[in-house]
Amino acid sequence: MQRILAIAALAAFFVLAIGNIVATSPTYDETTHLVAGYSYLKTGDYRLNPEHPPLLKMLASVPLLTMDVWFSEAGRGASTYAMLREAWAMAIVNIDAQWRASQLVLYGLDDATLQRLGATPLAIPTTMPIAKGSFLNDSDAMFVRARIMMALLGVALGALIFLWSRELWGAWGGVVSVVLFAFDPNFIAHSGLVTTDVGIALLMFACVYFFWRWSRNPTRLHAAGFVLAFALAQVAKFSAVILIPIVIVLALRQQRKVKAAIVVGIAAVVTLLAIWGAYSFRYSAAKDPEAAANEEQAVRTMLTQRELDAPESFPRGYFPLREVVQEWAAKEKLADRYPSGVPGDVLVRERNNVQLGFARSMMLTAAEKKLLPEAYLFGAAWVGSLSVFRSSYLDGEFSDRGFSGYFFKTFLYKTPLAAIVAIVAGLYFARRKAGPFLFWPVVIYLGFSLLSNLNIGHRHILPIFPFLYVACGSLAEPLLKQRRAVAAVAALLIVIAPVIAWGHHLSYMNVLGGWDKLSDSNFDWGQDLPRLAEWTRANNVTEPINLVYFGTADPKWYGIRYHNLRTAAFPEPQRPGYLAISSVDVIGLMFPPERRGHWRTWLDTHKAQQVGTAGKTIFIYRVP
Repeated sequence: MQRILAIAALAAFFVLAIGNIVATSPTYDETTHLVAGYSYLKTGDYRLNPEHPPLLKMLASVPLLTMDVWFSEAGRGASTYAMLREAWAMAIVNIDAQWRASQLVLYGLDDATLQRLGATPLAIPTTMPIAKGSFLNDSDAMFVRARIMMALLGVALGALIFLWSRELWGAWGGVVSVVLFAFDPNFIAHSGLVTTDVGIALLMFACVYFFWRWSRNPTRLHAAGFVLAFALAQVAKFSAVILIPIVIVLALRQQRKVKAAIVVGIAAVVTLLAIWGAYSFRYSAAKDPEAAANEEQAVRTMLTQRELDAPESFPRGYFPLREVVQEWAAKEKLADRYPSGVPGDVLVRERNNVQLGFARSMMLTAAEKKLLPEAYLFGAAWVGSLSVFRSSYLDGEFSDRGFSGYFFKTFLYKTPLAAIVAIVAGLYFARRKAGPFLFWPVVIYLGFSLLSNLNIGHRHILPIFPFLYVACGSLAEPLLKQRRAVAAVAALLIVIAPVIAWGHHLSYMNVLGGWDKLSDSNFDWGQDLPRLAEWTRANNVTEPINLVYFGTADPKWYGIRYHNLRTAAFPEPQRPGYLAISSVDVIGLMFPPERRGHWRTWLDTHKAQQVGTAGKTIFIYRVP
């Protein structure tokens, strides 16, 4: 019976994940992730989206290999292809070119349509209707296939949670743990996205799980599971580096310390091989470094001097690693003096004189000696530099350096109340039997998270929840003593039932939270364009609407005709008419500090009336 309940819970999880997959538009990061992963598989070139290692992006893109995806041939999209080649060339020296390349692949138009519209691939009218047949690729089909592939990783994670909990607490304990996981709206939502958060949670959990099994029964199979999971985690997301202190702490607590050291050493060697293998055992990010170097001269004419201001000693045609490493060090040095970000001219002046420190110096040494692939080193440095200053929002306040209580608040707002109660009780009952393998990963991971300035989403602490849910399996024993296990599971399902909201899990908040308490990927990540299109059709809106949209999906794909108001100029809406605005932009999170209140003030001043909501994240107003 318990096994059937576990399977039913995982089946419900998968069905709910499908709801998000088919009902939402691609979220902000997904567009670059998918196109980058597909480019790795098709070209063997790793220049796009280096800020994440390739593994999960490639895995998501595997189903696309059976599709007729326009990417590398001109065909009926010669004009768009020319722009794509230009963006491709730019990407080797300017990381932001990945966004243009992704837009062209996912939402590029054929030549006949461009000619009819009198448009160019980068300047397409937003107020004119465009048939889906005019797009070079079917982005919906691409994302559905890729997202389903990622959802299977969520199912695998749930199965591992059940197995570990069952081994610790018995079959009913496994059921309690897997039910909590299966109805966690955050895992339901993020398992259906082409992102790295659930994938890394799976691999980190699997790594510790197999190390735990090896500590109890040191077989080659358990050791192989640990080694493989550890190595794959390092080519899935850069945050997997947190596994190193976790594994060291757990290894030091082993009675078989010598054997544990050998297994960890093997994991280190296999990890090195996995990193090289993930990048085709090639140092250069570009498949053809010589061709990339030849392209660079043309690219330089398209970029500003600021974007290309790198030391003369840096080789032509490669990612500017030294510049990024130096800027990273300079930002950390000057962060206290410039809490909202170091001005560009100061950064340029200071970066050549700053002390790099051991870790950053080792990065440059690894690049000079070609000890690790170029794209891997650059991506790690880029993430480090980017994390020093990052806009974040919590309870009506803004910060570029993060909040000390950020993840505590996301836990309170984004976790179902039933799960919070279960986690607190589960940790109490599990404290003696669970041991270090459940507690140390949570403590160490949270410690790193609390020290980080990267406060942009609850998703960044998803890796701790599988351990917490396994600990919750300890609740089964006291319940069984009173013969109430079945009733407790049924009650848990009833309490959790409100989170079963088809396609809305990404914006889930419990009664303690709200859209004005958290922002970005916690609530609005650009996922509600299909619902905006549905609203315009249901309300017979025939004229183009005013649109302030936070996201990278293309509204034109969904048949939305609009005036784009999300520009640096903050243009006035067309009046009278409708104004649809993403909640992120109502808050003003991504705007300069002096413009954060722009749209709230405008709406109040012009007495705009809210007439609807697209999904939960796009607010629709009628402006006189």
